[in-house]
Amino acid sequence: MRVTNSTTLNHSPFQLVGSVSLLVIMLLIFANLVLWIGYKLSADNMKEVWRDLTELSADSALYALERRRNDLRADLKMLASNQDIAKAVLYYDESVLNRLAADWELFVAEKRLYDQVRLLDLTGQERLRVDLTPYGASRITEDQLQNKSSRYYFQQGATMDAGAIYASPIDLNVEQGKVEIPYKPMIRLVTPLDVDGEIKAVLVVNVLASHIFGDLERHARLVHGGLLMLDGSGNYLRGFNRKQEWNFMFPEPSRVYPQFSEAFPELWAMMEQKPSGQISHQEGIFSYRTVQYGSNGYTYSYRLVVVMSEAQQQALLVPQRNLWLLIAVIMTLMLLFAALILGRYRSAQLQSKPMVSKKPVDLWQLFR
Repeated sequence: MRVTNSTTLNHSPFQLVGSVSLLVIMLLIFANLVLWIGYKLSADNMKEVWRDLTELSADSALYALERRRNDLRADLKMLASNQDIAKAVLYYDESVLNRLAADWELFVAEKRLYDQVRLLDLTGQERLRVDLTPYGASRITEDQLQNKSSRYYFQQGATMDAGAIYASPIDLNVEQGKVEIPYKPMIRLVTPLDVDGEIKAVLVVNVLASHIFGDLERHARLVHGGLLMLDGSGNYLRGFNRKQEWNFMFPEPSRVYPQFSEAFPELWAMMEQKPSGQISHQEGIFSYRTVQYGSNGYTYSYRLVVVMSEAQQQALLVPQRNLWLLIAVIMTLMLLFAALILGRYRSAQLQSKPMVSKKPVDLWQLFR
């Protein structure tokens, strides 16, 4: 009778490799899961930062336009408060008009913000006019003065209370029925002139709105994303590209590019509900603010929109995504290398140990 009290202990190299491979696979899955979660959290954090940046950019752009608007109002009030203007309105004395024209010429030449400054009587007749020229500013001769009684800005201004300011819509200058080329954006500010408690005349300044868009152009270089300016109907005054701008000034059949209200009807509907806000949309992040020109019910609203498009966001995430991918590749290679070293070490360790193998014991020999 024989009893075996021990078995032979032996480990196959294939079993060892399989165990190490399983461990490596589990570690790789865990490590890449952690990296993916880290990337998602980092990307979400960046998007939150972009939302904050678009809000700050929209506030900054609004401040720039409000400051420009307030400067224009201050200039108009300063012109209206000139002591000679009251005398000019009462008598239209040539010596008084000459002094007033000299002041206006200096003002227009120094500012270079105004295309024209005009004094109109209550019949709409220009009594004094100074134009900006390439060489400075000059008074228009009497035979070139025009009657503007049919123009909407005179009709609005003549009916307002003293101190009120009418601001026309920002549009392109039209000469002889055609849009002037190159484009010349214009806004007209009008205020009635009160003399001895009675409206006697109207002061009109033609503002070169290109300076407003120049402010936006300089500001757009600083903001994180695109900067748009829309009128009250959702038309582009400053668009994603130049071809979108001022389409509303041309006959409808010739319009090729859809305006903001047409391209993003849902967004525009939400923007019309509140004067300011932020909208996260599948197209991107839209932060908007509203600025108004005019006073006493005669106002026009414009919306400034800072846009961080989804395409821009994805493009900005590329470096971070590549960094996380590089970390994942390096970690994978390190784990594979470590697994290879560990596998070789364990294999050598097992091979260096003698195998335990005992012979069977014959129990009958114990009783002899």
